[in-house]
Amino acid sequence: MKDKIDDLSIDECCDMLSKEPMLIKRPIFMNGEVILFGFKQKDWEENLLKK
Repeated sequence: MKDKIDDLSIDECCDMLSKEPMLIKRPIFMNGEVILFGFKQKDWEENLLKK
């Protein structure tokens, strides 16, 4: 999936999320430097609050 995500349109992403609800329960965050799977609050805070 990580190889496909950059090529998907918003509509395709929405369709995928509606068909694969586990993606919502297991969020994915990518910022070019890090990829986070699932939700570990400490990891998300460290990566989203970076300056």
